[in-house]
This record gives sequence, structure tokens and C-alpha cells, in this order.
Amino acid sequence: MKATKFRIESQDEAAGLDKLLDQYRLKHDISQGPLMQLGDAYKALKRNGKDPRCFSAYLDLYLQDIALQEDVASIRREINREYQSGKVEGFFAERMGRYVAASNVAHRVRAMWDKLMGLTVLLNWPDKYDKFCNSKSRLSAYKKIAESWRIPDKTLLNAASEQLKEYEHWNSYWAEEISKITRCIEFISNEYRTAEAHFVGRIWKWAFEIQRDEEDPFVELLNSTNDLRDRFLQIAALIQLSHAHKQNVGEHCTTNLSPGEP
Repeated sequence: MKATKFRIESQDEAAGLDKLLDQYRLKHDISQGPLMQLGDAYKALKRNGKDPRCFSAYLDLYLQDIALQEDVASIRREINREYQSGKVEGFFAERMGRYVAASNVAHRVRAMWDKLMGLTVLLNWPDKYDKFCNSKSRLSAYKKIAESWRIPDKTLLNAASEQLKEYEHWNSYWAEEISKITRCIEFISNEYRTAEAHFVGRIWKWAFEIQRDEEDPFVELLNSTNDLRDRFLQIAALIQLSHAHKQNVGEHCTTNLSPGEP
């Protein structure tokens, strides 16, 4: 498709876009969130030898988060209205709005997990990014790629006792991180997105009823977005840490987030 493409080509342009987005967030009551601002991200990603696709991938995730928060706000308003009033007036308009927003969130959260994993691959293993994108299961591909962050058994066998404890702790931590990501992705896929995308959807079956039990599907959906946004803290830290090492330590040092590398 031939179409004019929007481009960010300087830190000032990135910061300028952020100012416009701040106005949008203010108008729609959307918070900044845990992701670092675009000007800072541009500086970190464009000036330290990272793959040139990193900033574009980051900007995409940044914009997706704003869209996600807008739909989340719509769902939350209807949840609050239901619990406060317990009545069904405004049945169609409010509940139809919740249905539309929830369907958007189900698709967007699952897609954003792929985007988040993809950005992590770009930041750490850029040569494997295309393979990741072309994989039938990006989660499976990510697990295989991320295995390189595990301390290999050969290193464990040759490690001194104190170092061995640190290595084992890291392997345990990293295995749990992969397990958390897997659980989050499987939850949003199994409970929401797969049915909406491929089968008879489930969200409409819940949308037009007052939800009062402990497993309110809309509350659970909102909780799944919290899991995703918690990961944004890690990706922001990874970007900042890699930039700090580039500035202060030099190219021959590796980050504490990847102790398995030589």
C-alpha cells in the first residue's frame, strides 16, 4: 500500500508529539502510565547503537497503551454505575458501550503482549527479531529466544559456591518471569480473545447483564490489563539501564539483566 507515513526524526519531534498526546490524555482523563516519555525514549534508543526499529516499536506500544486506557475507562465507568445503582436504566447505551470497549481490550491486550515481547527481542537479540515476528506462535518463539538469558548448566557446574547461588537464583527468577508471561497470555487468549476472534464471542453474553458475583468477567478483564502494564515498568527500566551502561560504562560491559552473556 502506498501511503504517506508519519515519521519521528529527532528528539525534539518525539517530545513535541508527547505534548500533543498529553493534551489528548488530559481531555480523555488518561494517565501517563509507567512507560517513559517519547523524548527520553528517543534519546535512549536512537543514540546508543540500538536497532533502528526499536523506537518505532516503542512508539507503537506507547500509542496502543493510550488506546487501551481509553477503553478501560469506559469499562470501569459502567462497572461503577452498575455497582452503585443496581438498576438497568440506560441498559442499551451503557452496556453496548461496555461491550465495544471490552471487545477492543480483549484483542488489544493480546496483541500488546506480542508487541512487548517483540520490543524485548529487539532490545536484546535484534538479529532474531524477524524470526520472532514470522513464528506461528510468538510466545513459543520468545521462550526459545529468552532461553539465552538462562545461565547454562556448564557454567553452573564450574561456578564457585557463592556464585552458584546467584546463578541459581537468576535461573529461578527468569523461569518464573517466563511463566508469568505465559499465564497472562493464556488467560487473555483462553477467556476472551480467542472466542472473540475465531468463534462465537463470549463478551456479549456478559455485557447485557448486571454482574455481581466475585468473578465479574469485566473486572477480571481489567485486572489482565494491569498485568500487562506492570511489564511496562520492566521494559522502561531495561531501556534506561542499557542507555546508562552505554554512557557510563562503555560498550564492553553487559547489563545486570543479562548475566548469562559473556
